[in-house]
Amino acid sequence: MFPTYVINLDRDVGRLAHMREVLGKAGVPFERVPGVLGRAVPGNLADQFPWSEMNAGHMGAYASHLLVAQLVFSRKHNAAVVLEDDVVVEPDFATIVAAAVEAAPFGWDQICLLGTSRWAMLKVGSLPNGRHLVRYSRFPWTAAGYVLSRSGAAKLLRPRVRRIGVDVEMKQPWLHGRDFDALGVAPPIVRQDPAFPSSLNAIAGEVRRDLPVRTSIQGHLWYLSTLGAADFLKCKVHNLITAAKWGGPASPSPVNHCERAKTK
Repeated sequence: MFPTYVINLDRDVGRLAHMREVLGKAGVPFERVPGVLGRAVPGNLADQFPWSEMNAGHMGAYASHLLVAQLVFSRKHNAAVVLEDDVVVEPDFATIVAAAVEAAPFGWDQICLLGTSRWAMLKVGSLPNGRHLVRYSRFPWTAAGYVLSRSGAAKLLRPRVRRIGVDVEMKQPWLHGRDFDALGVAPPIVRQDPAFPSSLNAIAGEVRRDLPVRTSIQGHLWYLSTLGAADFLKCKVHNLITAAKWGGPASPSPVNHCERAKTK
């Protein structure tokens, strides 16, 4: 199993116990990474958070993910799993992670382990137990569980001003650079446990006003590059038909797009 890092605030002892139980059952050892509490961003990252649309909880969460990226890069891991402390994993978690990394194309940066998508996906490779390595036509939420390569860590660590939450940014991989290669596992092998309320909003004392995530021109170019022109157009048509059939993006679709998509 690849190195596994769990982000956990010092005060969240119950969540740490939860992760010990969850990953223990899956046979996955892990290293705890102390999370950043609110705006107490470490000095080496502070200049990247001069001002922000994030509340205090989301600022700390973003800095915490950057600390993990620093570990992945400095320790020269080929790949490492990053988890937040409010997730559960499927029994075949370790098997699927290993198979996904093996199937990933050369130069990959991130593999999403969490997040379902109602939109078209393209199969990149077959994984055990009916799962697939896929490319998304619309990226799902992923920050609570993903695999990060050393090259991906380096790209996440490129110095810049961080203005929005890491979860929102990871839904827009092109914000990490046009060269950021992100894929996913479908069906996902990680999900967030609804038993745990948001610790981020608790830190901030407020609920973040979620900004609409719209695909920019830069985003369309990223999808065009990762999917290829022909499959990009096929996915666009498929998504338009799905949106019309099921009442628009807000309505869930029962269609398993991974199974319907072309195998690359």
